[in-house]
Amino acid sequence: MNRRPRAVKDSRVLLDELKNLLIHEGWKPGDRIDTEVELAKRFKVSRARIREATTALCQLGVLESRPRRGTIVKSFDPVLTGEHVGFHFAVGGLPLADSREARTVLEQAILPLVVRRITPSGIAELKETIRRMETAVSDKEIFDADRDFHLNLLKACGNQTLQAFSQVIMGLFDQQAKYSNVEAHTRERSIAEHRELVKRIEEEDTDGAIQILIRHLKGVSE
Repeated sequence: MNRRPRAVKDSRVLLDELKNLLIHEGWKPGDRIDTEVELAKRFKVSRARIREATTALCQLGVLESRPRRGTIVKSFDPVLTGEHVGFHFAVGGLPLADSREARTVLEQAILPLVVRRITPSGIAELKETIRRMETAVSDKEIFDADRDFHLNLLKACGNQTLQAFSQVIMGLFDQQAKYSNVEAHTRERSIAEHRELVKRIEEEDTDGAIQILIRHLKGVSE
C-alpha cells in the first residue's frame, strides 16, 4: 500500500507561525523559548526546520542563541532594526527624493520632544559632533560628523520607535553623502546652522529650532 507523502510546510509559513508564537506566548526579553525538540513537536516539522527558522530570527536580532542556555528573546535594538530596514531600502533603490522628504518630516516632528527631553550630556554630544565637523580634513569625516549630529538629535527625543525609523533614514542619508563633495562655503554654512540649532534647543525655542532645521535640510538637498 502506497503512503501519501506528508505535506512539507513552507519555510515562510513556519517562520510566520513561529513569529506569532513569540508574540502570543508572552515571552519577554531575556526569557528562554521552547527547545528545538518542543518546537518541532508543536509545529510538526523537523528540528532542522526549526533551527532554520530560529536562525533567521537570530539574524534579525529578535532571538539570540546562547551556549548551555538555549535560545532567548533579545531586547529591542532600534539601531539594529533600523540598519536591517535601511539596508533593504538602499538595495531596493528607493528614490533619493523620498528619503530626503521622509528625513525632513521625521526630524521636524521629533524636535519638540528633543527640546523637552534633551539632557546636558545630549547637548554635549551635539556640540562634540560640531567640533568634529570643524576639524575634519576629508569629506568622509565631515559626513560622518554630520550624520552623527542628526543621529544624536534623534536619540535625544527619547523614543525608541522613532530612533528605529531614524536609523533607516540616516542610512539612506549616508548613502547619498558618499557620492557628494563638500565645498568650503557649504561646510561653513552647515556648521553655523548646526550651532544655531543647538543654541535654539538650549533656549527651549522649539519654533526657532524647527525653522533652522528646515533651512538646513533644504540647503542639504540643493
